[in-house]
Amino acid sequence: MNIIICGAGRVGFSISKQLSAQGHSITVIDQSSEFIQKINDTQDVKGVVGRATYPSVLEKAGAEDADMIVAVTQNDETNMVICQVAHSIFKINKKIARVRSQEFLGGKWGKLYGESNLPIDVIISPELEVAKSLQRKLDAPGALDSVPFADGKIKVLEIYIEKKNVLLLIQN
Repeated sequence: MNIIICGAGRVGFSISKQLSAQGHSITVIDQSSEFIQKINDTQDVKGVVGRATYPSVLEKAGAEDADMIVAVTQNDETNMVICQVAHSIFKINKKIARVRSQEFLGGKWGKLYGESNLPIDVIISPELEVAKSLQRKLDAPGALDSVPFADGKIKVLEIYIEKKNVLLLIQN
């Protein structure tokens, strides 16, 4: 899969490393030549220095052939514009944006995102993800994590079982 990651900070660096290790073709865009140099020196990805909101920079990064764009710059509005340009000009199928400000999320502004407005397929809010993770831990005390399915009707719990646990001894 051809993926463009906009933002080469800690999050963008980590995402590019993970996706590259999975065999995807990754291009990272950032305004910082130092960040791009660090990525080029440590990962098997293509780095492009420039503003990811500029169509010419996205074109240089190969947006015509991209299957996905991930916008994780430090600025919510920049991430939104990147997704809009990726959709309007390059018809990139999957658009993911990090949006931190709660002003843009949920409530009566929830309809802001969609095909006819801001075409963002997945919004990642670090603050909301941390809150959800904490809530899952509170809902299942003792579990390492819980993952809800079927609109919360089913939960898969991750629990630690010691090697000397009675259940494991019976199974053997």
